[in-house]
Amino acid sequence: MNLVEDKEILSREDYTVSNVIVDGVLARTVKIPRGHLVVGEVHKFDSINFLIKGELRIHYNGEIRHLKAPSMIVSKANTRKVVFALEDVVWTSIHKTSFTTIDKIEEELIIKEDAKVIEEYLKNINKEDLLCLG
Repeated sequence: MNLVEDKEILSREDYTVSNVIVDGVLARTVKIPRGHLVVGEVHKFDSINFLIKGELRIHYNGEIRHLKAPSMIVSKANTRKVVFALEDVVWTSIHKTSFTTIDKIEEELIIKEDAKVIEEYLKNINKEDLLCLG
């Protein structure tokens, strides 16, 4: 899958993810290197998201926004987020959960999709607006 020829799309194995679970809440932090594009998972429930460090452009909830840290957004259920990191980024998502292990939490929170669904989704994003720096 190649969204934009000169931008690298990161797979989950390519970036640093850390998880903290406390009293039914998962805080998942992702570090995204500058110049990279990340296609997020679709979640079954609303979530709170914090841009802790950096600057990015994000497509979510049907719009493209430019965010600088510190920032917070709410992502509605059944929404995919696509992020282009303008600087090195630290992003934390907060999710309510009934489970205590990552495998079970992901099963509870994430809508599994195959690559073809993701490719079709990406075709409908205005890539120039997402990657626009000014």
